[in-house]
Amino acid sequence: MVTLVPGDWLTSQWAFWPVFHFQGKSFAILVIPLILGLRLTIFRQAPRLVYRRLAKQFVWLAVAAAVLCGWAAVRPQDSPYLLIVLLVGYAVILWRAKRYDERQQFWYSQVDDGVRVLAIRPQTPAVKMDLAAGDIILECNHRPVNSETSFYEALLANPAYCHLRVRDMNGELKMTETAIYSGAPHEIGIVLFRDQEG
Repeated sequence: MVTLVPGDWLTSQWAFWPVFHFQGKSFAILVIPLILGLRLTIFRQAPRLVYRRLAKQFVWLAVAAAVLCGWAAVRPQDSPYLLIVLLVGYAVILWRAKRYDERQQFWYSQVDDGVRVLAIRPQTPAVKMDLAAGDIILECNHRPVNSETSFYEALLANPAYCHLRVRDMNGELKMTETAIYSGAPHEIGIVLFRDQEG
């Protein structure tokens, strides 16, 4: 990002600094390498709640940015420092969100050995199976599963019956089963962590 800093603060500090003159005023040319596409991936919380919390914090950052822009209009020589303050504020907000996410339980994370249950739809066969959000389905109809696709393939092996081997949030293994009396196997009522796009 190329920024024009009015005044002679930069050139008074470093004589070699490039200067641009326009209508009798001098502007120092400041190039800021913005490799700040800080990636934030949420694994353990509902994304809607995370984005709502982040939105509130970014509103406060925007208010601070407006105040700092007013300050920069009065004291243009402070512009580089104010920009750094805003960038640090942005990074701190994302860092705190990531740290908060790391302290949450693994309800919304992908796993390597099975597929995670995100929710159980009411009034479906899954209600009778004593499953809970956060459980990991390891086997379906005696076949190992590691994705939503492999789960439904195993379920189709016996579309009238479902036998699951599950590890709960405490790490304990349990077996559960139910008959699927009506509807297709995909109507069993288990909402799974979706396959990641490759």
